[in-house]
Amino acid sequence: MLKTDLAAELLELVGRARDLVEREVKPLSDGRLNRRPTDGGWTPLEILEHVNRYMAVYLPRFERAFNRAPVTDDPGFAPGWLGNKLAESMLPRAGEVANKMRTFRSKNPK
Repeated sequence: MLKTDLAAELLELVGRARDLVEREVKPLSDGRLNRRPTDGGWTPLEILEHVNRYMAVYLPRFERAFNRAPVTDDPGFAPGWLGNKLAESMLPRAGEVANKMRTFRSKNPK
């Protein structure tokens, strides 16, 4: 995938995530945002806080990597079997996260 194509794809994903938050999360009341699921999981607000804490780490790294990468027509990167498997394992299935993972204490919003 070309650098410009990857950047465009990432911008599209960010835009869709922003639209989703605007449409589905912003209208929620404070009570709903802070309501803990019956299984003891994170509240919607805690999930957003968790994502924001990780984005504070990842975004500067993405920016540095993109700025250092040479402009070329060579795609240069193709995910391998293991990378694809790990990324796929994190995707929700039927609305549920199949492989829940612990987070670092510093990234835990509770």
